[in-house]
Amino acid sequence: MIDNLDDALRDLLIQEMPISSNEVDIAFDQPTRDWASRLSRPTINLFMHDVRENNKLRTQQPYLGSSISGTMATINVSPVRLDVHYMVTAWANDPGDEHRLLGRLLMVLYRYKALPEEFQYGPLADQEYDILMKVAQYDQRDIRREIWSMLDNEMRPIVDLTMTLAIEPYADWTVPLVRQTEISYGQMDPYGLGTANGGNGNLNTNGLVIGDQFYSVTGMVHSTYALEHLSVQLLELAVPVTVAPNGRYSILNLRAGTYTLEVWTGQDSPTQHPIEVPSNPAEYDIYL
Repeated sequence: MIDNLDDALRDLLIQEMPISSNEVDIAFDQPTRDWASRLSRPTINLFMHDVRENNKLRTQQPYLGSSISGTMATINVSPVRLDVHYMVTAWANDPGDEHRLLGRLLMVLYRYKALPEEFQYGPLADQEYDILMKVAQYDQRDIRREIWSMLDNEMRPIVDLTMTLAIEPYADWTVPLVRQTEISYGQMDPYGLGTANGGNGNLNTNGLVIGDQFYSVTGMVHSTYALEHLSVQLLELAVPVTVAPNGRYSILNLRAGTYTLEVWTGQDSPTQHPIEVPSNPAEYDIYL
């Protein structure tokens, strides 16, 4: 993927500066003294000197992807956002030529906040996020003198270019959709008052003396009509139910019991559909 980033930057500079053939070279080498001595014409060098995760953009929370057949869901893990740091320098026999090259280069880089789509080759075309471009901004201590010392070369002006791209090292997985969740409120049973010890036996699997239980349910409305005007209401509580454009609905904080959902598609008369909470198996889909 990083080699695609090199190709994209090369083509961006050639097209936008613009650079004619045999006028200026574009290289990605370490700008060592030995390398510089072999240059035969003006050169723009983009030396990748650092790759690190962008912690400010880190998101490790999995999220729900596309559902399959209404019963299965794809769980996606957010990609890792990487900052790829380039040390951009210009090389020519005359300092004036170097400065002109840097000026033309900056004019190009500052035009874009992200890499244009036409230069996103290979895996770059599948990026979930824009490939951000940050030019001449320094978030850390100045290490330019140290870099030149390690490269054993004379110091030159540096333009720092940071490209932020995403990589996806994690595989997605498919799991059954959660259709029903249960929340129990009560007091812990520290003295073992379950049925084995003469208690009232009103314990859940976590040893909680249940005082109250609430359920959240989710389902799907299936209809041959368009769902853009779909309206769903829980009659017993006289509250509207929020429905997504794809027909999926969810209801929170329900006690156990039988409820009635009134569904109206905006075409025919409203219809009523009973649901049992909790339901085993958890079936809350509505077919019109």
